[in-house]
Formats: sequence, C-alpha cells, structure tokens
Amino acid sequence: MGIPIRALIYCTIFLLLHPWPSGILEAPGEQNKQPSHLEICTSADDLISSIEPDRMLAHIAQLADEYGIRTAGTAGERLAANYVAAMLEGYGYSAITTEPITLDNGLASRNIYADLPGENPEIILIGAHLDSKPPSPGANDNASGVAVLLELARVFKDAVPPYTIRFAFFGAEEMIDSHVEHHHYGSRNMAGDSGLIRQMYAAASIDMVGVGTELWIDNMGESDDFWRQLIFDTAGEMDLPVHTGEHRAWSDHEAFEYSGVPSAWIHWRDDPEYHRETDTSDRINPDLLVSTVELMIRAIDAIQPMRNF
Repeated sequence: MGIPIRALIYCTIFLLLHPWPSGILEAPGEQNKQPSHLEICTSADDLISSIEPDRMLAHIAQLADEYGIRTAGTAGERLAANYVAAMLEGYGYSAITTEPITLDNGLASRNIYADLPGENPEIILIGAHLDSKPPSPGANDNASGVAVLLELARVFKDAVPPYTIRFAFFGAEEMIDSHVEHHHYGSRNMAGDSGLIRQMYAAASIDMVGVGTELWIDNMGESDDFWRQLIFDTAGEMDLPVHTGEHRAWSDHEAFEYSGVPSAWIHWRDDPEYHRETDTSDRINPDLLVSTVELMIRAIDAIQPMRNF
C-alpha cells in the first residue's frame, strides 16, 4: 500500500492547518458528521483491505521454525530482534530504536521500537514480546503477536493516525528463572521512562493471537478503563466472540497500567500447547491474525481526538 508523495505532502499540510476540517465531503443531512480520523488521507477500510495473512504466517515461520526457541538474552531472541528491525526498515521506518536491557541473570536483552507520527503527539503504544519460554519455539506465544504488530506497522506506514503510534517489540517478557518478579523486563524498562509515560495516551499488548476460539480483552483494573472498553466494544461490532472481565497481569500491559496508562491485553484463548515444544507454526489460524489486525485498526480509528478527564 502507498500514497503518492504529492498527496501525502498535501494531507500532512492540510492536517497541520486544519486538524478537524468542518464540512468536507458533507452530503445533504450530514452537516454534523465528522470524517473518520483515518479517512482524511487513508480510510480504515483501505488499511484493512491491504492486510496480507501470508506475510504474517511467513513471519511466524521465520521466528518459530527457523530461529526456534528464543530464550531471553540468547542468540534466538537477538535474531528475532534483528529480524523485526530489518522488517521495519524495509517498510520505510527511518528511526528504529534499540533499547538495551540487562537481565538479573547477567544476560542482555533488548527492545526494538519505531514511532509513527499522528495528528496528536500523544502516544498509543502497541507491543508484542519477542522471546519464548523454553522448550517452546513460541509460534503462538508470541510469534503470532509479533507478526500482527509487524503487519500493523506495514499497513499504517502511509496513514495519519489520530495519535502517534509506537510499535514496540519487547525483549524478555517470559520468566527467566523461578523468581516471581523476573519477567516483563522489556516493558518495565520502557515504562520506567517517566517522560514517555507523560506522553502516553494508551497501551495495548498483543500476546497469543494465533490459536483459540474466544477473544479476550483484559487489563488489571488499575487505570482508566476507556481503552479496554473501546477495544471490547469494537470487537463486538465486528461480531467477534469477545469476552472480558478477568484482571490479569500476564502480559506487557502490566508495567504501563501500573504507571497509570490506560491499557489492554488482547489475546485469543485457549491454547493448551503454549510454553510447550508443540507450540509450532502449523497450528496458527490466519483468520485470527487478520481479525486482530482489523480490530486494532478499527479501535484506533474510533478514538476521539481529545478525551475528557
């Protein structure tokens, strides 16, 4: 997908001068209807029509089948981090940041992220963890989330979202030993940046979205609930088999939510093979991947430009 450079420049200038144009493309009787946030330059439907499930399956095969077990701080996780950085660069993201992390076992992990400027400089962070739990190659947990996040980064590249989007690929989400606090290193490291937290509008963790029959949108109940509710409502409008109501800290939304950022964990359940060596790419359902990408596009498009506190 792409937008001609001249059109992209025009849209950018137009949005800077008229961030909420009044009355464009109004049909009779629709004078009070505002355009979708994405449709000023690119519509949500345009983005959704450009989703390519085969790309996501290829990402999962590369991460789980080729790289295999991606234990935090090991060569497998480093290969995964290098892979997503190369993909982001190939999509046209010029500012790709590597954030090093020191683990309690002495090994080193890293986050990889890229920001897409939006109409508003406040940040919606969408994250997925790169590592897997031995002995698992982690096709569903969590190459599926990485694949969805890469696809979101690709289809959004030439759009102007309502808020700046950070596509964050976290290292060391899984527990590295038996210590109850030795996990979520990447997201906790990023959430430790108080300047970033002040800029953040919302956060979402995409974790285990390739296997299951029920979509769950959860958080811990520790911050403003509007983001979880918006994603849940959007899933309902898409007629997805969506559920909510379990307050769990089992993914990378945890650190952001504890920092006061409205947060959500998006995952499909159940997967009896997660954390096992049988979590392989042949089990992944591409329809779930596509539905998850579409869900996040529609949820972002539904956000109002300013939220009342």
